[in-house]
Amino acid sequence: MQSIEVSDAVIDKFDLRSRYRQKFQEKTRAALWRHCDVETLPKPNLVQLSCEDKDPRFVQAMLAYFAEYANRVFRRVSVSSASEEVRFLEKRVAELRQQSDDAASRMREFQEQYKIVDLDTQARAVVSALAALNSQRITKQLELDYARTFSAGDETTTRQLESQLWVMRENLRELEEPSPAAPAQTDKRSNRRGTGSRNGLFPAALEVPKLRAEFEKLYRDRKVAEVTLVYALERLEGAKANEARDVSTFLVLDPPALPTLHARPKRLQTLIGVALLGFLAAMSFEWLKSGGATAVTSSLRSVGILDKLAQTNHREGEAGSTPVLGRANPVEGRP
Repeated sequence: MQSIEVSDAVIDKFDLRSRYRQKFQEKTRAALWRHCDVETLPKPNLVQLSCEDKDPRFVQAMLAYFAEYANRVFRRVSVSSASEEVRFLEKRVAELRQQSDDAASRMREFQEQYKIVDLDTQARAVVSALAALNSQRITKQLELDYARTFSAGDETTTRQLESQLWVMRENLRELEEPSPAAPAQTDKRSNRRGTGSRNGLFPAALEVPKLRAEFEKLYRDRKVAEVTLVYALERLEGAKANEARDVSTFLVLDPPALPTLHARPKRLQTLIGVALLGFLAAMSFEWLKSGGATAVTSSLRSVGILDKLAQTNHREGEAGSTPVLGRANPVEGRP
């Protein structure tokens, strides 16, 4: 409100250079703000503007124009700031959208590489398969131990049980231990046996913690990118709305009213001051009139003149003359 643009607009509108009898624009601005004052009130976002002039209607119109033109300037500044914010947010949204797409692509590639659909469900399925295979392995091991008690080692039943136990151990090892090769690589031996659990939808049990950690990291990056993108989009929409709207940047709570009370000079204070000065001047004058002889006597005594006059009067008294204070020559009839 105290900017040069607003001040100059008010000066030109009301021809304040002639009214304040100033030749230069800078001095006119200074004179304007000697007659006006801007005060920030304790309540936030409230500003009080007050001006004074000899003509009440003139100062009322000047205050109204102050509010109108300042609102126009603030609106232009606000729109310019909103435009800058829109350009910045559009660029930032494009960057965040690319980051979100990259995070989603990394997560998709990870899921395709390790064949992850629902890691928790797949992990529970692997644990259930491990428990079932381990139970079957124990059963077959008991049958093999029982068959060895009454049959030779090269019999068909014994060899069949040993082959089944070997397949179960291989399946258990594939479900428990991570594969040394890439997960997408095909295990031909498992395919020949028709097991293929490692190449299906079940990750290795000992590989689940590592996969879970990597998956959660990728999932977190994707969620952060998405949330940031949504927040930036909301800010962008708000900035576009601020850029497009044409409303007042501030509201006038109290429109300028026609003043009826004189601001200055303070007539009562001036009258009291003049009366006090007159009273003091009268008292000083009376004091000087009544205290003049005393002051002269004190001055004469201070330089020793009265002592000499007193001695002269004493001698005249002895001769029968009347003493006169302050006379320098003796009275006639002195012996």
